[in-house]
Amino acid sequence: MSSLIDHNTRVLIQGITGKQGSRVSMEMLDYGTHVVAGVTPGKGGQDVYGVPVYNSVEEAIRRHPSINTSLISVPREGTKDAALAAIESEKIRLVNILTEGLPRLDSAIIVQAAKQRVVRVVGPASVGMINPHARVKIGAIGGNDPGVFYPGNIAIFSKSGGMCLSIASEIFNALGHGASIVVGIGGDRISGTSFKDLLELYREDERTKLVILNGEVGGNYEEEAARYIRETSYPKPVIARITGIGAQNIFPRGSRMGHAGAIIGEGRCGTYESKVEAFEAAGVSVAKTSADLVSLVEKVLPRGAQDLESAISDDFELVSISKQKLEGLKSQVRAVRIRTQLTQIIDGMPHFRGYPLPQLMKNASVAQMIFEALTKEDDGGEKAAQLTEDLVLCATVNPTDEAATAAAAASFQGGSPMNAAISAGLLAAAAASQKPLPASLYERYTPAEAKALSLVPLVVDLVAAILGNETSWSNEQSIETSIFRALAGRKPTEAEADLIRAVFVSCVDHTPATPSSLAAITSYSGGNSLKTALAAGITAMGDTHAGAGEGTARVLMEYIAKMREAEADGGVFEADGVRITDLKELAFYIVNKVTGAFGDPKSRIPGYGHRYYGLYGRDPRATTLLSIVDELGLAGDYCTLAREIEAVLRKKKSSALCFNVDGVIGALLCDLRLAPETGKAFFVIPRTVGLLGQLLEQAPGSFFRLQNDSVIYIGPAVRG
Repeated sequence: MSSLIDHNTRVLIQGITGKQGSRVSMEMLDYGTHVVAGVTPGKGGQDVYGVPVYNSVEEAIRRHPSINTSLISVPREGTKDAALAAIESEKIRLVNILTEGLPRLDSAIIVQAAKQRVVRVVGPASVGMINPHARVKIGAIGGNDPGVFYPGNIAIFSKSGGMCLSIASEIFNALGHGASIVVGIGGDRISGTSFKDLLELYREDERTKLVILNGEVGGNYEEEAARYIRETSYPKPVIARITGIGAQNIFPRGSRMGHAGAIIGEGRCGTYESKVEAFEAAGVSVAKTSADLVSLVEKVLPRGAQDLESAISDDFELVSISKQKLEGLKSQVRAVRIRTQLTQIIDGMPHFRGYPLPQLMKNASVAQMIFEALTKEDDGGEKAAQLTEDLVLCATVNPTDEAATAAAAASFQGGSPMNAAISAGLLAAAAASQKPLPASLYERYTPAEAKALSLVPLVVDLVAAILGNETSWSNEQSIETSIFRALAGRKPTEAEADLIRAVFVSCVDHTPATPSSLAAITSYSGGNSLKTALAAGITAMGDTHAGAGEGTARVLMEYIAKMREAEADGGVFEADGVRITDLKELAFYIVNKVTGAFGDPKSRIPGYGHRYYGLYGRDPRATTLLSIVDELGLAGDYCTLAREIEAVLRKKKSSALCFNVDGVIGALLCDLRLAPETGKAFFVIPRTVGLLGQLLEQAPGSFFRLQNDSVIYIGPAVRG
């Protein structure tokens, strides 16, 4: 049973007649909380949703002696007096202060008075707390649908009120685990209850099997909690998450990050790094993302069943969440979840079918990756060799028709980007002229797998047509060689073929969460063919997703060309009053130029930063690819300049601006003397295989879509 709130909790709401107090009282009553009285000076004798209102705390307690908890929802100028009235009542043992923005002196007076009277104060600026087992909630936590908090064994303590619901929902949806208690402690500089206090309070709680601490930059509550965990050998597993990674690299010291207590860089204490170091020293795992958090929780509490209805205890009646709503929730969960057997990202490392991707980048063949992506079977060497022959068989039985190559080339020449031109060629490929695939293929592949396999050489041929090159498919050359011919128009050296292999492996798949995957899956679920769905996915590969390689190449080529031109004339490259004599100086200049230091419009350098890997400070695909390039001896001035730019960005801007895999591809194609537009093609060819592998995991016509309730309408109200 919870040590904060339980079946015996009886609540007084101070400020019950106000807009917020009235709304919160209704939500608490609907959930099942025993709200027995309210207080608003001058409004005594009224009632709010059947709850009697009194003029003072003293009067309310005299009429309702069972009161033991107070929720304060009054304007900040009256919060101190309201809190002191509750603290000094000698009956109320828990005070939850919803009001935010209190002067520090008022907060200090409240906290000191509570310590003297041995009263627990949570807040100020606390969203509240909820005990799903006892069906009791205090405050605004969960809003008007707190039923989405399910009973379980995880205690969640958070400075951010919004993250209380987010964390609980993510864990339940992913793992089927609910919460024993959830508390929003508030983000003010001075708070009545800290993480350490709650850890101590729930130290011996039998129902709680795991504690999650969601903190943020500023203050020392996280460091204090870490010290307590370390020094007392805390008996329960604890997982932490800190908001504000990289903030001190972007915003000046002393900046507020939303909450009053989230102040960047107060000396060494209070920074993101200091909090992470403190937790790690205490043996506490720190999650950098929601996916990390779910993975860490799963290590402690194995995945459970996601039965939304049985998660609700039979001890109490369903109040705010009806069976109809439960059905809607289950339908929505089904609608937005996608299962895959291909890629999983764990703690900043992509794994393809269980293997860390860098490991595969060093030794897996293109044939192996295609075979495993399409069939979901482990490769045994012979299977990959057979797939190479089968791919050539598909390409020779049904060579790419002229209508497809002409459509792709015309689209590109007309100004369409590489991905759109490839899609145009796919859609123009004449199905009527296709010959039946050899019967031998169906001994090794399902009909859908065979069809998917036949689309791979089609995409390679379209790339070649767009770039004005030719491809050849034969058993005397590897798939890597055919791909390189499409990109470069010539046969690769042994090192170049190995580089193509590594690039292919690095880009083949990155979970179904990417824009191209979602577009392809949505198209396929509507009943479209594999080819049409693939075209939809490739069309979604714009400049941001998949196009950064081309952008990187253009930046590197532009500035190195200017530098070499000046050197060829016997001079030194000068621009914006800066003399540039080597690649290191050129990197500094490029960063300053692109980021507006010389008065130009600010922009971004393509190929740097990543929405996920930036949290870890490196893209493992990029770092592995660069090491392979070095081993092969293929790195030149462009790779050198690209690395120097990364060093400048990380030093001057943010450690999150790491070189990503698209950027590395852009630098590589420059050193290989390939055209910039091959950057996107470098990506599209391997990702074609990943998209096809994902599509084969789906059911055509399954109508992958969001529920109507998931769409938020913000237009005009209904009109006559």
